[in-house]
Amino acid sequence: MTGCASTGSYFVDRGRDAADIFTATVGVGLGTQARVGPIHAGLGLFMEGSGLRGGALQKNTKAGFSLDLDGALFPAPSPCGKNPYFTSSAFNAEGVAKTRGKGFFAGSSFPFITTELWPIPENDMDYERHNLSRQDIPYFTQIDLFLAVAGGFRLGFNPGELLDFILGWTTIDIFKDDLEAKNRSPEEIARKQAEETATKERLKLEAQNMEARRKASIESVNKEYDAWKKKFYEQ
Repeated sequence: MTGCASTGSYFVDRGRDAADIFTATVGVGLGTQARVGPIHAGLGLFMEGSGLRGGALQKNTKAGFSLDLDGALFPAPSPCGKNPYFTSSAFNAEGVAKTRGKGFFAGSSFPFITTELWPIPENDMDYERHNLSRQDIPYFTQIDLFLAVAGGFRLGFNPGELLDFILGWTTIDIFKDDLEAKNRSPEEIARKQAEETATKERLKLEAQNMEARRKASIESVNKEYDAWKKKFYEQ
């Protein structure tokens, strides 16, 4: 069974790596933008909805946005209260895409080039444990285009993710996003076993403390009752 589970997990990772290569989403907006890595040009706003992105189907109606003012040659206020941006975009990954570290926020303090890139991690996500530090490289190898007139779409292709997919067949994970492989690694198994042991010991200690408090409470009640009974009969 272990071998079958291991093989199944291996192909799950390969499937996710294959899905990482392409982007195809729909949304609403007006205008257009073309991007090759950190270089971009366009003029428009696109509010992204459902579709394939980050190696998974996104069903969030607010999966992402892109605001491009390169063509206007003037910046817009930053959503983070920092320097204004000519271009800002975000991918609010959900589900397995979020867990694999595919979410990001990117901003451009200068026209036509990304100058800031931040990850959007999962809540309480331990990036060091999963070896998913900052997923910058996939952003810099992404090629995509959005076009919108009320309704619109985004199409993309990522050569870096294609290389990650090809090398993944040899178990080389250059983007560190093979979560199934991480979950079945000896280190991860040992970590989970240690966590389970620690949890069992903690629950055992809590149960012992509760039992001790229960016995102490019963003993205290019995002492009070004996004292009351003695006083009653002495009267």
